[in-house]
Amino acid sequence: QRPLALALVALAVCAARVVLLAGLAFTQPSTGPRLSGRAFEPARAPHSGDGGDEEIPQRSSAAEPRPTSRHRLFGVGLLSSAVAAAAVALGGFASKASADEEQAAASVVLVDESGLLAPSTRTTLTSLLQRVERDTGLKLRVLCPKQGIQMRREEWKEYLRPISKSMGVDPNSLVIVAEQRAQLKTGRMLGLFSLNPGIKLQERYQYRLTNDLLLRESNTYGDPRYVDANGTDQAIQEVTRNLAAVLYGLQDDPIRRFAGPLSAEEVRAILEKHGA
Repeated sequence: QRPLALALVALAVCAARVVLLAGLAFTQPSTGPRLSGRAFEPARAPHSGDGGDEEIPQRSSAAEPRPTSRHRLFGVGLLSSAVAAAAVALGGFASKASADEEQAAASVVLVDESGLLAPSTRTTLTSLLQRVERDTGLKLRVLCPKQGIQMRREEWKEYLRPISKSMGVDPNSLVIVAEQRAQLKTGRMLGLFSLNPGIKLQERYQYRLTNDLLLRESNTYGDPRYVDANGTDQAIQEVTRNLAAVLYGLQDDPIRRFAGPLSAEEVRAILEKHGA
C-alpha cells in the first residue's frame, strides 16, 4: 500500500508541475509589464502588419490586477492543491494500514484461564498469532477456558460471548480450544483440543482446509497419550505452529491440499520463510 501511495504522490506532483509551467508560459502576455535590469518597463506590442512597433501604456494595477501575478498565483494554487490531494491520498492509505494494524493488535489472540501454558509460551504464541493475522488476514486464536466449563452447555455459551468479542472471532477465524476433560462415567481422558473453523474460512479454502485435516491435527497433538508424554504446553505449541504453517501454506500455494499435520521440518521452514 505504501509504495502505491508514494507513486500517486509523485505522479500528482509531476502533473501539477506541468500545469504550473504551462500556466506560467500562458501568463506572459504582451500587455503585461516586463522586468528589465533596472525596473518594470512597458512591454512592446507584437509586430503589426506594417512592421512598426508601438508602446502600449501601462494600466493601473488598482484598476485591473496584473495578469502575470494572477495566473502565477493560480498555477501555484494548482500545485499546492495537487500536493495536498496527494498527501490526503497517502494519509488515507497510511491511516487504513495503521487502523488494520491497530485492530489486529487490539484483539486478544490468546486466552489461558486454566494455566496450561508457561508464561514464555504465551508470549511466543501471541507473537506468532499476531504475525499470522498481519500477513494473511486470517485469525488463528488459542483459547484455554476455565476447567470443566465446556461440560455446562448454557454456561459455556454465556462464557463464549464476551471472549469471542474480545478475540475478534469472525467467520474467517480458526479457534483452537484446549481443555483437559474426562468422561463423566468412566473418567477416561478425552482429547485436549477442539478445532473450530469459521464458515468463510472453509468456503475460501474448500477441499483444501478440510474437517479431516483438523481432526487429524486434533488427534495427533491432543491425544491423551501424546499430552501425557509431552505436556499441555508442548501439545498446544505444536498444534498452533502446525496450523499457522498450514494457513501460510494455503496462501503460498493456491492448489495445495493438506491431508494431515505437517512434519516438524516443514513447519519450521514455512514459518522461517515468513519470519514467524
